[in-house]
Amino acid sequence: AVWDAVSAREYHKVVHEQAQIAVTGSPWHDRVAASRSGDAAAVDVLFLSQPELSGDSDRIEALLGLVDRLVGYATERDLRFAIREHPRGQGSYLRGTPHERHIAQFSDVNEAIRRSLVVVTNTSSSLYEAAALQTPIVLTDLFDQVNPAYAGYRFIHMIDGVDDLPGVLTELLEGSGHDDRPSLGLHGDSVERIIEISQLTSFERIHL
Repeated sequence: AVWDAVSAREYHKVVHEQAQIAVTGSPWHDRVAASRSGDAAAVDVLFLSQPELSGDSDRIEALLGLVDRLVGYATERDLRFAIREHPRGQGSYLRGTPHERHIAQFSDVNEAIRRSLVVVTNTSSSLYEAAALQTPIVLTDLFDQVNPAYAGYRFIHMIDGVDDLPGVLTELLEGSGHDDRPSLGLHGDSVERIIEISQLTSFERIHL
């Protein structure tokens, strides 16, 4: 049993060809999904920063360039823009730059995502929280670290380069919001699914 559809696809590559893999979701993300609210968003575009990258000047420059594009996009359109620092990024590459003034304080990443219309990040496991909270998230993947299969699932968007970012953001902010792609598998009923599988006999598990 695995959390999500992408993990199931990856495990199918390395397990026995007749193995059955069940997507259960996860209790943690069930709790995240249950925290969705109808409150008005406080942020139009949220950037989730990366962990500290001290010494990696090329990556820092690329990420600062990404934030430059986001700030420019938000400023031109009079949008509310905020940055949520990574928990391991205090004193990060954003400190001491003009972008520091956009750093906002949230109780946790879930609150940050929940209070935003669209989330942008380079790569982050927070794509799971965004999917559970039904908040569109854009992955720029500047360093080719993200499994491209995630792009096939609801609320998750990947771009080929930062030049595509304005168009994707505008579509997400101004479009209908309709997304008919399949769900990642975070359905909100993981405990029931896990219990159901745990009660199956060995024969039944093999023939899920």
